[in-house]
Amino acid sequence: MAYSIRLPDGTLVQNIPDELSPEAAKAKILSSRPDLAGPEKEAPFSLKDTGLAALQSAVGATKSTLQAFGAEAPGTETLGEFQQSLSKLYSPERQAEMARRDALEKAAAKSGSTLAELKTAAGAVTEAPIQATASAVGSSVPTVALSIGAATLATGAAAALGLIGAPALAFAAAVGIGTKYALGALQGAGSVKGSIYDAVKEDVAKQYPSLSKQEISKIALEAQNFTGSNWDNIMAGTGISFSAGAPGAEKEL
Repeated sequence: MAYSIRLPDGTLVQNIPDELSPEAAKAKILSSRPDLAGPEKEAPFSLKDTGLAALQSAVGATKSTLQAFGAEAPGTETLGEFQQSLSKLYSPERQAEMARRDALEKAAAKSGSTLAELKTAAGAVTEAPIQATASAVGSSVPTVALSIGAATLATGAAAALGLIGAPALAFAAAVGIGTKYALGALQGAGSVKGSIYDAVKEDVAKQYPSLSKQEISKIALEAQNFTGSNWDNIMAGTGISFSAGAPGAEKEL
């Protein structure tokens, strides 16, 4: 079902495909028609936007963790659709702000300049620090919740093993911390695998329009395999996230 969006300059664009998020649609339009961007207007504080940022990040983190087992792992499509639906609930000002930021990030990526990409990433935080913090906290929620759950279960296991007092607490803590780092590694791997899958799928669809969706998906899945040509990037993402103990609040705050 198609929908409409209003650009920063007030222009109303209709018949936007439902599978394209408002941010992506605006970024695509503004990248080819920057004259429609209008004057930059900072989005005012919104409790709703802040809550959406946290929820969207929590959903995205869960999706990334599942994608460690494959970009099309069960549940990833549903989570992706839910995450996309949340994008449409932001205030118009925040949506415009996110569209501008997305356009800047894509331009920085195309420039090939690492410095430009770092500046753009930093700009996203300074532009909306509250939402950035909420996103960082939100992305940590799945990992923290599962780590606490694992530690709680380990407490019962410790009792079954005959451990009491300090040894039992140490055992539960070790399980909780180990779970946290393991989930961080999975989330990092899944994030990279998902990005590779999306990028390859989009590029192949553009270059070979005659291919079926199944054929395009097969090529994209091969590109995101741990044993594929991008294994080094996937392992790098896994290692970085493992070292950080799980992406999220700890690297943002």
